[in-house]
Amino acid sequence: MKKLFTIIAALMLAFNISAQQVEKGTLLLEGTLSGTPWTGLATKSGAFGLYLVDGYAMTIGTNIGIVESEILDIYLGNRIHFTESSLLKVDLMYYDLGISGVDGDFGAYLGYAMRFYYRDWMSIQPQMGFTYSSSMETVMFNTGVGFNLHFEK
Repeated sequence: MKKLFTIIAALMLAFNISAQQVEKGTLLLEGTLSGTPWTGLATKSGAFGLYLVDGYAMTIGTNIGIVESEILDIYLGNRIHFTESSLLKVDLMYYDLGISGVDGDFGAYLGYAMRFYYRDWMSIQPQMGFTYSSSMETVMFNTGVGFNLHFEK
């Protein structure tokens, strides 16, 4: 575990912090798709955000099952840019998995992501991070690939 933190810290320091930041007022739409069978397909981490200052955005998002799923997740997040392409993601989440007898779960996500811009307004975002769940009292390592749409002022 210590090696993983060392690698993440080295990656963050390897990027030039003085690079151009994402500008204040830019709108952000981000998300991923998860699930392989159509009956379990869900949007994951679909979020809308606004850059309040250069390089810092606040987001609000949800994870809602599309077909035959009772999952509901709501989260508030932060996106803190080291450079235009590298960023830290911090989310606070509430889960309701639709399981009777379970009232819900609170959690947190801390991750690092890299944005690769396809166009000025679209990027692909590989990411890795840790998710904490209060009901299971566990910390899980997660990886994923997301997509972002950027709407500049």
